[in-house]
Amino acid sequence: MTNTATFNAGATVNNVALTANAGASVTGGINNNAGGITGAGAISGLTSLEFSSAGTIDTNAAISLSIGTAQASTVSVGRTGGTLSLQGNASTSLSATNAGSTTSLQFATPTANVIYQFATAPANTYQICTTYASTCSSTYAAYYAGGYVQLAPGTAQADATANPSIFISKTAAGYLARLQNTGTDVFSVQTNGTMTSSGLAYLGGTSGNYVAQVDTTNFKVRIGTGTPTRGSEGANSTAGLYVSGATEAAGLVLIGTTSNGATFDATNHELTLSGTARHTRRVSMVPEYAGAVMTPSGTSNTGLMTSDFCSGSGRLNIPTSGNVCASSDEHNFYKWVSANSSTQTYDIYVRYLLPADFSAFTGDNTIYMSGYRTTSSDSVALAIYQPNGTICGSSTNIATGTAAWTENTVTAPIATTCAANFTANSLVTFRVRLTSTSTVNAALAGEIRFDYRSIY
Repeated sequence: MTNTATFNAGATVNNVALTANAGASVTGGINNNAGGITGAGAISGLTSLEFSSAGTIDTNAAISLSIGTAQASTVSVGRTGGTLSLQGNASTSLSATNAGSTTSLQFATPTANVIYQFATAPANTYQICTTYASTCSSTYAAYYAGGYVQLAPGTAQADATANPSIFISKTAAGYLARLQNTGTDVFSVQTNGTMTSSGLAYLGGTSGNYVAQVDTTNFKVRIGTGTPTRGSEGANSTAGLYVSGATEAAGLVLIGTTSNGATFDATNHELTLSGTARHTRRVSMVPEYAGAVMTPSGTSNTGLMTSDFCSGSGRLNIPTSGNVCASSDEHNFYKWVSANSSTQTYDIYVRYLLPADFSAFTGDNTIYMSGYRTTSSDSVALAIYQPNGTICGSSTNIATGTAAWTENTVTAPIATTCAANFTANSLVTFRVRLTSTSTVNAALAGEIRFDYRSIY
């Protein structure tokens, strides 16, 4: 069919191809069971165009094919019950025009088979958020270009708002943030705020200039940029904590543990030691004991009490005759001799003020005394009395040799049973009881010593 031909409404062309050359028009309804309409210059006014089998609307040359470009106010392609496929080459675009302005959806040249899918959602109208600020609502993105968090950006992403750059409210268990390096956690934040980090953390700067460094691998903290002197590791000194500047603490500072450590207390402004951190200090009481007094014991207390000094022949050799000190011994002593052939006793009392830094005795039975007796019938006995006046343990004979000096400990649970009564600045009373059985037998009381733990 050439030149001009018109098919009015309801016209039917069955089982043949309809060819309309340039300038021809086809109007009305066309039912073309044969399959093709080709070469038409314009097809207008149709109410329907149907194909009973696979059909084609095409051009017979490489020219543009336009649908709905003249009078159509609405163009619908496809139907809800059928499958629609639109396809084209790399230059394919979908455009919308209004008052001379055009918005196009275009494609980069494909290099692989890619499918983009729109997820399902509750009924509503949704905005596709892009890098242009106004396309993103405050509910889903920030009001600025680049309002998404980009992985591996070439440069830092700017945030010009006063809003939090990242604002997340997690409503279930799990991590708020979790970062890994080759499958191993290096940083994480849990929902309760617990933060875990491996390696070094620099606070207030970089590895070369920082306020504090936290070494989570070796459990060390370094504050300031000075050079530690402990160890040879520089910034990773063997010290657990290094502070290069002045340090201030308003409360208590504990080094070690409360059981075995040192504390600085802002209340008493003293360094206080506990447990194994305490110093061991020794007290020696040498005759004549400071503050000592002598008093009779019982009814048989007639005799002679003197004080003297002896130094063995390998020392000062004093006295040159009748020396009671062995070659390498030296002693200050009280000497008690009976005035008759019967047993006589006499007591020496010493009230000793425990030091202000006293914490505890180093152990039970750690108070020692030196004593000498002429025969085994004579004795030098030491007893310890608590501040409340009760004896701790029992009176113990110190002189266990014969015509020789011996040093022994008094039987007294001073660090256990009686420990609570022995405190700093409290009085402990020592009683030395000397017993002589004749005018030629003597009992000599020598030095008393004990060790204690110091809290300072």
